[in-house]
Amino acid sequence: MKFGTKLQFECPNKCPDDCELKKEPFHQGSICTRCPVLCCEMPITEEDKKYLPLLNPNEFRDDWAKEWVNFFQTGEYPHLKL
Repeated sequence: MKFGTKLQFECPNKCPDDCELKKEPFHQGSICTRCPVLCCEMPITEEDKKYLPLLNPNEFRDDWAKEWVNFFQTGEYPHLKL
């Protein structure tokens, strides 16, 4: 999936099976809720259409996008500044 203000970054279309972040508890403050896969992916089911996407891929912050690209390439934990 392409994302970022100019759709200049790329990430997987779905959560990787071996994602280390899946080990963390999922809640509103978890890192997964900031992941472009979750935030920008299109709905999978009719029920999902109520909730997804949370934001359009071109609305995803570029500084966060760089961190996520690095995470997907290296596995290094993303550091997302407010």
